[in-house]
Amino acid sequence: MFSVLPQKVLQQLTIGNNQTVYEKWGVKFIRKFVQDGDWIKSWSNGSLPLRIGNKFQARRYLTTIAMYERFHWTCFMFFAGTAVYAIIIGHVWISLWITVTNIAYNVTSIMLQQYNRLRINRLYKIIG
Repeated sequence: MFSVLPQKVLQQLTIGNNQTVYEKWGVKFIRKFVQDGDWIKSWSNGSLPLRIGNKFQARRYLTTIAMYERFHWTCFMFFAGTAVYAIIIGHVWISLWITVTNIAYNVTSIMLQQYNRLRINRLYKIIG
């Protein structure tokens, strides 16, 4: 369902409208462990390409962020439903495990994408 929602609807599901809200929730810590995160960049010795250098790259990256966010919202809803089903059939521990991993994998990723969107939008305005 979330995979087909318009961007305006997804933006209404944001946690906050400024970066400090996300930073208080630990997004900078989460960013260290993700696929293109701080640790990977530090190991690459500057060999990873700079993604945002102009408006075109900023718009392209915002599109990528939107795709990732939709993916993680879709996964979040699927696994939330799976956790509810596990409770219904009497598997409380499995439901708890699914819920914890759902938060760790999907909620943190959604927060990171929303944080990145705020950062890129700010950069987009600066690039002019």
